[in-house]
Amino acid sequence: MLAEHMLTLQRHLGDAARADGHRFAQATLAMLGSAVNAEVTEGTCSVAEKEHVHRRRVRALIQKEITSAALTPVRLAAMAGISRSQLYRLFEPMGGVMHFIHRERLRLACRLICDPNDLRSIGAIAESAGFPDSSTFSRAFRQFYGCSPRDMRWSGANANV
Repeated sequence: MLAEHMLTLQRHLGDAARADGHRFAQATLAMLGSAVNAEVTEGTCSVAEKEHVHRRRVRALIQKEITSAALTPVRLAAMAGISRSQLYRLFEPMGGVMHFIHRERLRLACRLICDPNDLRSIGAIAESAGFPDSSTFSRAFRQFYGCSPRDMRWSGANANV
């Protein structure tokens, strides 16, 4: 089905208006997504492969929504189309879904703090990384990186992010 879609695109792309390119790309992505989801739900994958596909999809959603302080397991499970229990099982080997989100937010904040072109306050950077409370952010940052966000910025260190 995907091959036929691609051949049809190739045949008719020259006749299409430039503005139609976005629609073609969306249709192709939707078809690819359906193919992946169909393969996962139809049972042609092993359990480990299914978990890997779901985990990869959820991780992409997390990266897309990482700056939102409203990113919760309930919301994430709904966005991914899986149950909360399944979400928790997927991220159990990584310390849990909230632990994973927390770690990713800290890594984002560290990249922003170490960016010499980002002149925002540490509080503003914390908020943009999904931490609405700067004191909670500072404590978590110190625990994760072993120094305060201010010390990290001042030293210009490039931590392992």
